[in-house]
Amino acid sequence: MSLTNTLEPILRLRTIVDFPKVRERLRLEHGPAAQSPELLATQLHNVEADQIDCDAEVHRLQSEIHRLQSHIAFLQNQQHHLADYKVCLHSLKSPIRRLPSEIMLCIFDFACDMNYITSHSLRTIPALALKNVCSYWRDLTQSCPQLWSRIYIKRSKFPHRLPGSPILNLFLESSQQHPLTLEVADFRLYGVTDYWVAVCALLNAHHSRWQKTSFILTSDSRRELFGGIIDKTHPILETFALNDNGLAHSETVFNQFLNSTRLRSLSILFLRTPSMAQLQNTRVAWAKLTTLDIQCWDREFGNVLNICSNLRELRIHDSFHVVPPFVAENSSVQTLSLSSYRHMIQGRPADPSFLAVTLVSLTLPSLSSLHIRGTSGFGRPGSNHTWPRDKMNDFLTRSSSNLTNLRIERCPITDSDLIDLLHQLPSLLHLVVDDSKSLITPISLRLVRDLHAFRPGATLGHFGAIPLRRLQSLSLTFNGVDSKKRSYSDFDKAFVDMVSSRWFPEKYARVYGLGSTSGTSHDPEGGVACLRSVVMRFPKRDVPKRIYQPLKYFEEEGMQVTIIVKGSFLDL
Repeated sequence: MSLTNTLEPILRLRTIVDFPKVRERLRLEHGPAAQSPELLATQLHNVEADQIDCDAEVHRLQSEIHRLQSHIAFLQNQQHHLADYKVCLHSLKSPIRRLPSEIMLCIFDFACDMNYITSHSLRTIPALALKNVCSYWRDLTQSCPQLWSRIYIKRSKFPHRLPGSPILNLFLESSQQHPLTLEVADFRLYGVTDYWVAVCALLNAHHSRWQKTSFILTSDSRRELFGGIIDKTHPILETFALNDNGLAHSETVFNQFLNSTRLRSLSILFLRTPSMAQLQNTRVAWAKLTTLDIQCWDREFGNVLNICSNLRELRIHDSFHVVPPFVAENSSVQTLSLSSYRHMIQGRPADPSFLAVTLVSLTLPSLSSLHIRGTSGFGRPGSNHTWPRDKMNDFLTRSSSNLTNLRIERCPITDSDLIDLLHQLPSLLHLVVDDSKSLITPISLRLVRDLHAFRPGATLGHFGAIPLRRLQSLSLTFNGVDSKKRSYSDFDKAFVDMVSSRWFPEKYARVYGLGSTSGTSHDPEGGVACLRSVVMRFPKRDVPKRIYQPLKYFEEEGMQVTIIVKGSFLDL
């Protein structure tokens, strides 16, 4: 498109003024330099005419500038419109438009976890956020009831001024008859209000659809929520979690949920162990459980474990209550077919070490995942909670299990104790160590050097052997800060060097006729597996980017490398 040049020169000046000479002559009224009055008058007349013409031309040029500015604005707007149009054309060719609806729904299902319907942010209500993108996505989300079936309600955030609980109704109606995953949290004693009675009534009306439930309730909320369904059955209930010690004293309500036909996972704050007669009456229900999570227990709880013949995952939380452990130091050892064991230490400094008690009382030959996490009071000065090194070693020897996952968080374990533990776990694939809120950190230069895949000059023996030869993923959270502000460069360099020593990808190994997974190696002990994932967190200190820069090359070749410094990802 071409533009016609409309700017034509139309001004013709009558005089070509030599201003220095004119000024000189105008200053002289007599003498040889003076001109005749007639000639001077003619020149002045021409000057006045030229001045008038200049004013007209300036006005015309200003008008032309305004016209061109308007044209420029039009062209700029046209440019923006064309750019938007180009984006629209590009979106028509977007690969996501060629995906079948079934694939889109799988993506939506993966993206939509819990819907925090009492939140003020649309990001935490994924089903609603997807629905509002476009009409096509709205139709897709409406056709997928499972997206709307995961509901989280926090009473303190519930819009109680809106009559009828419209957002809860929307999700219950949109989920149609799909099984519900329901979480309800009521942390404070608000008492019973009309709007909360209405919310509980809505949830009760759909009790037959409860599949996975988790409740944190006050006594008032518990009575309101469970009182109306005390004689009802829960035909599809698979997971039941309740953080309310009042339920343990209500045998009728507890048995109502325990006897649900499909219940497999039970989590409860306080479990008052049933008598042997009661256990016999509910033996079938206990025997069906595969996951048990308890926070309080009594000495007879071992009877429950004996009945739970199908138990695969056990989570025990040490109690703040003065309650004896379910086993004693001199009790007989129980053998369970657990694949996962998690122990949360919450006891006060004066309480006995329940972790040590359980380690000497259990044998877990099928154990594949062990998670030990300390919380308040664990490892503080004067505390009885110390790392039970000998009991842990005896437990692992007695169980003879192929442990593949180990997670230790906030525990006062020294680096020597952790190294000793790792040398006993040749089958370990995934290791997580977090020293947050612990006065003793096992993450040290010694630990990192011990994990190195090569030991030049080292002799074979307990401390010379390379631990964790099959390790595939490593996650460390190094929360310690040196009060003397000493340099951590040796630690950082050793960590990068250790990660580098365990990089042995299959595509490179085949070139030399080796195999990182088959065990073929120049190493007489079978070699070291390729490390696939590394996560390193530094919550409290800065790290030199240049030292960690070499990890970027491993990431480009397929290793997952994540370095987090004070909550932000380090850009390698």
